[in-house]
Amino acid sequence: MLTAQQATPSWLTPDELRALTCRRQGCAQAKALVVMGIPFRKRPNGSIVVFRADLQTSSGAAGQVASTGTGYQPANGINWSKAA
Repeated sequence: MLTAQQATPSWLTPDELRALTCRRQGCAQAKALVVMGIPFRKRPNGSIVVFRADLQTSSGAAGQVASTGTGYQPANGINWSKAA
């Protein structure tokens, strides 16, 4: 007989990931996770994987990322928030 913990996968389901990020597309979910400071991995098909253990250990880090104002940086390196 399986317990509740054994029946739950060690990663977030697609519905849980959508609820967490409020995004449907993988690229948008990845950006949201970066801003929140939650570690994730990409599968070969491009879908996002967030392990429950990573989510629990990063809960304190997510608050620090939000409070310091650091977050997603664009790939082109341009920082529009800095004055010239």
